[in-house]
Amino acid sequence: MTKTDAELQDQADAARQSSQEKAAELKNKADAAQSDGSDKWNNMKTQWAGHVADVHRKADEKKANLDASQVEYRAENAEAYAQYAVDFASAAIDEAESAVLDAQVARVEADNYVATPS
Repeated sequence: MTKTDAELQDQADAARQSSQEKAAELKNKADAAQSDGSDKWNNMKTQWAGHVADVHRKADEKKANLDASQVEYRAENAEAYAQYAVDFASAAIDEAESAVLDAQVARVEADNYVATPS
C-alpha cells in the first residue's frame, strides 16, 4: 500500500513534532541535572536539540523554491540525515546502556562499602 503525499507529510510532521518534544524534554532534563559528571553529556544534548531545530528550520525554508534537481538533492540529503540520526541514536543507546551498567556497578560498590564494618 502506497502512502499519499498528504499521508507522508502528516507522518513527517508528527515525527518532527515528536522529535521537537523529545529535544525539549532532553533540554529540560539537561537544565535540571546537577551532577558535574553529566555536564558534557548535558551540553551535548542541548547542542543536539539546537541542531535538530536548525535542520528542521532549514528544511522548511527550502521547501518552497525547489526544482527537479533540487528535489532529488533534498531527498538524498534527507536520507543521509535520517541515517545520521539513526547512527547517533544508536550510539546514544549504547552510551545509555553503558551509563546504566556503570550506575549499577557504582551502586553495588557503595552498598558493599556501607555494609562492610569499619
